Parts: sequence; structure tokens; C-alpha cells
Amino acid sequence: MIVVLPECYAVTHGARVVGVTADAVAAPFEHLPFSLLSAERRRRPYLNALLARAEIGSAYLPSRKLWLRERRGEYVPNPALAVREVDERGEESWRPILEHLGVELRERHVAVPARSAVG
Repeated sequence: MIVVLPECYAVTHGARVVGVTADAVAAPFEHLPFSLLSAERRRRPYLNALLARAEIGSAYLPSRKLWLRERRGEYVPNPALAVREVDERGEESWRPILEHLGVELRERHVAVPARSAVG
């Protein structure tokens, strides 16, 4: 997800113009050999189905509830998720995923507002 998220922001202004899409998820897999990931699992319909199954409101069991759909085929990370972090003293804490990825910060301080805000 960290690799894909920066691609959702325009280079010129930094504003998010789309959410995470199947095409963005598929790009890193293009470099893997077919012995690791079959041709069927590289196709856009398969990846769209995976994203849809992991939506917050999905009826699929066991839904991971990882994504919030903004528009058809466009997702952002579920704002309710948190990431466990360990500081230099070895103390653990939980940080909201959108804060960890810098999504809210990017969308608050961009030159052109995103089409749809999260948070």
C-alpha cells in the first residue's frame, strides 16, 4: 500500500486525483515471474474483486475491511485502521493509518484540493 499510495497524487500539485485502483495495485506484479503469480491473478477484474471483497461494507466473509470506496473502482485505506509502531526506547503505540501514510497531511496542504477527501 505504501508503494501504491504516492501514485495517487498528481506530480504537479500533490493533490490526490484518484484513489487506489486495480491498475495501481497490478503495476508491481508485472515484474514477478508467472511461477509466483499466474496470468489470471494479474488481470484487472480479479484485482477489482479483491479490492471489493476487502471493502468496509462488504458482505464477503472473512472481509478484511481494509478499504473505503470513494468512487467506482477507487479506494482509500480504511480510516479506522491503525499501525503498531515501536519507538527508539522499545515502547509500542498505535498510530492511525492515514496519519502514518501522510494522507490527511497531504490533503490538507495541497495546492489543489482532492476530488474527495478522507478522514
